[in-house]
Amino acid sequence: MPLREREPLLELCAVLKQNRYTSSCTVLALLNSKHRTILERLREAGVDFVKFASESLLDFRQIQFCIHRMGQDDRVERQLAMLCPFLHYSKVDSQHEMKVCGAYLDRMVLGGCRLNEICETDNHLHCEYYLKPRP
Repeated sequence: MPLREREPLLELCAVLKQNRYTSSCTVLALLNSKHRTILERLREAGVDFVKFASESLLDFRQIQFCIHRMGQDDRVERQLAMLCPFLHYSKVDSQHEMKVCGAYLDRMVLGGCRLNEICETDNHLHCEYYLKPRP
């Protein structure tokens, strides 16, 4: 998510959960990728669920499908628990950042395969850097 789009999303979610008329409504955030900082801020804002969709625009049917398929694994807390705690982000410029591994001397995580299969799932519990972080 571009940095400029992040703040309005987080502000909207916080306002929905703080407003007396909408505070009891379930809030689902649709994101195009996992991002520890965004998930942590969504949790702080009170968002209930998060789903990950492709970067293409979703039509009404696809959004309904996401809503009807929400489950416990889509809770923000569960999604955060799946992410490796060493995964974080280094700002490149005002609009971009890169994912880095804190257990691997803040080096860039190598490839989408590692991110999707290890760092963004419970598989990080078996990662050599997670098990023995480098100081």
